[in-house]
Amino acid sequence: LRTRPLTLKIMAWEMVESNELTHELEAVRELRILEIMSLVFNQDGTSRALRAGIMLTGAALSYLLIRSEHIDVYGGLMVNSEEGWAEIESGIRGMIRGLVGQAPDQSVS
Repeated sequence: LRTRPLTLKIMAWEMVESNELTHELEAVRELRILEIMSLVFNQDGTSRALRAGIMLTGAALSYLLIRSEHIDVYGGLMVNSEEGWAEIESGIRGMIRGLVGQAPDQSVS
């Protein structure tokens, strides 16, 4: 998404506009997300907390990507630099490792 500024503009537009087109875009995106989730997660009891953590991470990334079109710094990280995104990616890896390390029936609080 960082290399697709038009996609980011459309995503930003979807946050403030609700019409037939935005609803269709949402439906397509949700279908793709569910397809990806079914490939990544086993259907044999994968932790709902893990899936929720992955979803929240994706939402946070979407927000930062959209905001990075208008801001340079978020939480002290340069969201318009390779170094800043390297730090963000490192943080995400750590969060995912923490979620994956939990027992399947454990919830994250």
